[in-house]
Amino acid sequence: MKFPEWLPDRDEFENPGLVECLNVIGDTYYRPIYSLEPQGTGMTAYARGATSLKDQDSVSYTFGGDATKLYKYTAGNWVAINTGYATTVENVWNFAEFGTICVATNKDDVIQKLNAGTDTVFSALAGSPPKASHLAVVGDFLVCANVDSTSNKVQWSGINNIEQWTAGVEESGSQILPEGGAIRAVTSGEFGLIFQDRYITRMNYQGPPLNFSFDVIENNRGTIDGGSVVQNGIYTYFISHNGFYVTDGTQSQPISTEKVDSYFFSKLSLTFSYKITSVVDPVNKTITWSYVGLDSTDDKPNWLIIYNYETQRWSEASVRNEIIFNGFSNASTLEELDALYPDLDAMTISLDSRIFKGGAQSTYAVDVNHKLATFTGPALPARIKTGEFPLSPGQKSVLTQVWPQIDGNITVTISSRANYQSTATPSGAIAVNSLGFAPFTNNGRYHSFQFDFDNWTKASGFEFNSEASGVY
Repeated sequence: MKFPEWLPDRDEFENPGLVECLNVIGDTYYRPIYSLEPQGTGMTAYARGATSLKDQDSVSYTFGGDATKLYKYTAGNWVAINTGYATTVENVWNFAEFGTICVATNKDDVIQKLNAGTDTVFSALAGSPPKASHLAVVGDFLVCANVDSTSNKVQWSGINNIEQWTAGVEESGSQILPEGGAIRAVTSGEFGLIFQDRYITRMNYQGPPLNFSFDVIENNRGTIDGGSVVQNGIYTYFISHNGFYVTDGTQSQPISTEKVDSYFFSKLSLTFSYKITSVVDPVNKTITWSYVGLDSTDDKPNWLIIYNYETQRWSEASVRNEIIFNGFSNASTLEELDALYPDLDAMTISLDSRIFKGGAQSTYAVDVNHKLATFTGPALPARIKTGEFPLSPGQKSVLTQVWPQIDGNITVTISSRANYQSTATPSGAIAVNSLGFAPFTNNGRYHSFQFDFDNWTKASGFEFNSEASGVY
């Protein structure tokens, strides 16, 4: 039988799905999550945000920030290029890309800007913009949200002029959203989606004199934190107060009902919801959220919950980190090229080649030592466990062999019980032998199958042999 989808919210008894699905990506079969590989030197303190962008020549750059510094990722290291910021405990760095300009805000300091490819440090954005928690680029405007002391206010720049903030000049203006609570996020694009505690509002450009219209598309549904909001094409995914949703900008649809909602909220530490970060991985076709679990020993994120938007399957991974983010591979420096190609005359690749400009999109993390890290290490040890079900309906059965359709090193644990009122007894982990099966002598009415495996690449399903052993 093929491994089904993960359904931890359902009763383990006769659950049609899996009850555990650890360190895998759900697809038509299950694929590995790879461990983090840290790079170079880290930031000074806990990472509060990071981003990548490209300049006009498609050369990529990566920036990040902690409580007091902004960094550029250079030659494999985080290098501080600005210091002296004062980010308070629950604030983070949010970034937006306006053309080739990287704009950064933490709400506690003046909004910062850096023109990729020309500027070496960040500087204060001119025009007296507000301090803001969130940034987006909507049409030809830079939009700030949750500004200064007004948590339900958005303010936008002049058209194609992010250093014009005088109301009424070059179409600059602001809007207070009277209902829905504090603004938690705003998305970029031809229109903006403003996520509050309890409302989602669509921000449409309509030109002077009003410039923007604001239409509530969802009431009594918002997001628990802006870090949970992530865009993938025309769709935006987010965590609401009652589960995971996706919206196309007109209405929202649940994606986790009777699947992972209850399980997720039973593990999430709401105290640290401001540490949630999220990414889209177009290669694996997944949306991933990083969060602090109640079992975290250092108040840092220690769990990933993963949604495959093609197969609509969920899974999770145990990965300690500070943030995850979408990034581009960086351009190679002259020093790095010299190390790779000591004899330039012997190079078969032109120095003008695009491969030296970087730009490959991937999922990045900052690990618990504040270092940039890639998911390129060994495959994490994985576990898949089925629900509990009878093998011979109406009778007990003896289970004799389990044949995992998994590569790598595998052990199998069977839990069995004679009736619904008794407690299931695990067999202990039995290794798969050289013939490809794990031998058992388990007798019971109901059985569940647990597979633990490492050094693996693919987990498809399993087969078993059993015999009926009587009604009692």
